[in-house]
Amino acid sequence: MDCIRGPCPYCSWTNFTVFPCSASCNTGFRLRTRQCLTDDDNKPCGTCSGSDVISELCTELPACPDSCPINSHIERNYTDCGVTCQNRAGNSTCTVRSVRCVCDAGYFLDSIGGQCIRECDCGCLDSTSGYHQLNQVWNETCSTYICNSGGVIQMIGTICNTSVIPTP
Repeated sequence: MDCIRGPCPYCSWTNFTVFPCSASCNTGFRLRTRQCLTDDDNKPCGTCSGSDVISELCTELPACPDSCPINSHIERNYTDCGVTCQNRAGNSTCTVRSVRCVCDAGYFLDSIGGQCIRECDCGCLDSTSGYHQLNQVWNETCSTYICNSGGVIQMIGTICNTSVIPTP
């Protein structure tokens, strides 16, 4: 710095600017940068001691999945809205997750089996929002139903006696 024309300016470091970690799981690196500026007019100054760039290890990250199930892939900074075969519309609030196995396009998580399956292979939701897997048979209000492909519920029989007994 040229101090011939007057007193040398007093310089100091700015606060560090912290950059995001280079990874979203396991370990990565993060840079922190700062500038040496004059205190009176915030102009660059070269008399601060220390480094303006620091690289540090990110150790607070979650473990990466070793591998994902078939029909899924690892997604980083994923917005999880809870879309599954059992909840195809998803939740009204979503959660941002740093890393997770996510179903490929056109596939839904079957939370009962934990696998990503085609939507046409998802089960059915009955009138009480109960979930039934594909080809599952169940009884509800005097009828027997089966869950067919594509979430189609088919009535296959009745189980209640609906005949009227005459009153004497």
